[in-house]
Amino acid sequence: MKLNSLPAFYAACAEAKALLRQADWTLWEIADSLGFLDVAHFSHFFRHYAAVSPGAFRTLAAVPV
Repeated sequence: MKLNSLPAFYAACAEAKALLRQADWTLWEIADSLGFLDVAHFSHFFRHYAAVSPGAFRTLAAVPV
């Protein structure tokens, strides 16, 4: 995945968050749809952006406020 511009980076981050809220997609399916070659790279990217792992974000997003 090439995120060589700031708008592309933020768009990918927003899309990742939206896809993680969909409980029926696996991390592999989300990583693949965003153009990552493996889940480890996607997880590292997301953790850097959101300061939590994709799994933790999905768990937190599922908790009603």
